Amino acid sequence: MRAVTTLALCAGLLLVAGSGGSIARADQSPAPQAAVCQSSVGPGIPPPSSVPSGVPGFHASWYGQSGYMTLCPGDTMTAVVAMYNSGSFGWVKGVLGQVAYLGTWNPIPGQDQPSVLGGDGQLGSPNTGWPRYNRVAIQPADYVGPNQIAWFQFGIRAPQAPGIYDLYIRPVVEGAQWMEDYGIFWRITVPQTVPVGAAFKLACSASPSSIVSGSTQTATITVNVQDTNSQNVTTDNGTSITLAQAGTVGSLDGNAAGQPSTKTTVSGVATFTLSPPAAGTTGTDQLSAAAGNLQGCLTSVAFTQAGAPTAVTATLGQSEFPAGGPQSTSVTATLRDSSGAVASFSQSKTVTFSVDNTAVCSVSPTSQTIPAGASTASSTVTTTGAPGSCTVTAAVAGLTPGSASLSVTSAGPAAKLAITGNTCAGTPTTQAVPGSTCDVTVQAQDAAGNKVFGPTPITLTLYRPGTATLCSATTVSTTPAGGAGNPATASSLSTGTTVKFTISDAVAESCDATATSGTLTSATATVSFAGFGTPTHLTATAAPDPIPANGVSTSTITVCLKDAAGNTVTSANDSINLAFASSTGGTSHATTLQSSTPQVMTGGCAGFVLRSTTNPPATDTWTATDLSRSLPSASATITTN
Repeated sequence: MRAVTTLALCAGLLLVAGSGGSIARADQSPAPQAAVCQSSVGPGIPPPSSVPSGVPGFHASWYGQSGYMTLCPGDTMTAVVAMYNSGSFGWVKGVLGQVAYLGTWNPIPGQDQPSVLGGDGQLGSPNTGWPRYNRVAIQPADYVGPNQIAWFQFGIRAPQAPGIYDLYIRPVVEGAQWMEDYGIFWRITVPQTVPVGAAFKLACSASPSSIVSGSTQTATITVNVQDTNSQNVTTDNGTSITLAQAGTVGSLDGNAAGQPSTKTTVSGVATFTLSPPAAGTTGTDQLSAAAGNLQGCLTSVAFTQAGAPTAVTATLGQSEFPAGGPQSTSVTATLRDSSGAVASFSQSKTVTFSVDNTAVCSVSPTSQTIPAGASTASSTVTTTGAPGSCTVTAAVAGLTPGSASLSVTSAGPAAKLAITGNTCAGTPTTQAVPGSTCDVTVQAQDAAGNKVFGPTPITLTLYRPGTATLCSATTVSTTPAGGAGNPATASSLSTGTTVKFTISDAVAESCDATATSGTLTSATATVSFAGFGTPTHLTATAAPDPIPANGVSTSTITVCLKDAAGNTVTSANDSINLAFASSTGGTSHATTLQSSTPQVMTGGCAGFVLRSTTNPPATDTWTATDLSRSLPSASATITTN
């Protein structure tokens, strides 16, 4: 059994597996590559552009996951899924009624049922380190607060029988309630151990398979190029795939509703993003993929209506204010169903607004009507100018009320910057998880640490640790909107105190994120990115070295694909050729190649076995060449003694 590891969001996406190859006599010419099963993982599925926030109670939103897997019989892999705490309660590890797990769900294997893909060894499940046979993973952090992201990881083991296996999961607060069902699943393909043939057909899948119309939910459509045996043809690159729609249609990749979208394959895969139609629309989008002479494929995504309203949420137009004179902002009450989707009643409803601290704020009018079929109503909150905090509550009879808080602060002149938020700790690289980003939030403060309202221009520069050299990370956007790149500059609003810098990196590394603003005292925090970057070079090493010149001893040359930082590109399955280059013994070689060449990388590396000869001791040089991409060759030496 081999082990394959996936790191994500996240989020799932790196592959490490044992290497294998056929054995041939040294004096034979290279034979065709024998059938070697290779485990792999598809591209990670990025998070949606937005998710619900502050829904009263326990709630969770899917926020991206590692890709679907092709596993050789008995191989294991670690999957990753990100869950966003979109509720108002935190998740507390070790406390019944507050701790978040992932549980097995319908349709496969069924609610609280054991799975053939993982478990704790009980009820026929394989032991892959799950907390229980029906609990896939537990929250990784001791506390996951509202608006925070938890990256759940769990092991999957492929059954011995070839086939396609699914695992559906759903988040649950143990001892309290199941949270939202987004149709989260992994598809595990266990292939026949036969050589991958030529591209023959397409295979389609959609995740999730159902989204709410009028919501910000999206579905990711994955199209794989496969041979006649349904094995993914991972060497396929650049094939143009068009995904068309029929029936009740949404928007593909930002195009007009119903319009097709065309992508090209990378490693045999193309992915598309489907957004739902307007609220109230129901039906099924029939999606069909086509590519030249390849056999096409079909999948579908259902569009559903929101359920009956169960709660009200309150949203403020602005939540922070400077002390002094009165200022106003809006408060909006929104009806939502149990999943957090915007909902409505068939008859009008009255929403009442109230505040808990009239010394700080007031609301007027105190009641508004939500018309039949509508979902929102607004009022106006006005501060008195006195420092303090104030909570505004929106209530509708029979529903769970919602609230939002504002604060009014007094401060001296701006004296320093402070990094008040940093989610960049082990963030997946964009090579590992497409679209992966993290945030650094910088605030202007006075000498006592009180927040200072803007506008304050702030520049964030990302350096290699302890140097003045820029690292590879870059700011892709800011909130409020400003510059991008490295460095990047944006200004806080006159009504705000912070700038949020959204950062990505194609390279696995750590950087010093330094915030500056004129004469203000700067602030620095560490940001880190895990995974691998763009492949840049090969490495070749021999072990053991030296070996006895006895005609029996062997050494293995391991050739790995690396990024600029020296990380192994573990998703690579390049074809590597190893050839003799030279020997200090002249024509009397010290070693002979026992493995066939070329070899296909597994987990970003390929191994070649060499055996010593009985010739006089010498040092041989062997050269590795990547046949799948244009990179410099790499050499390794083996000495006999």
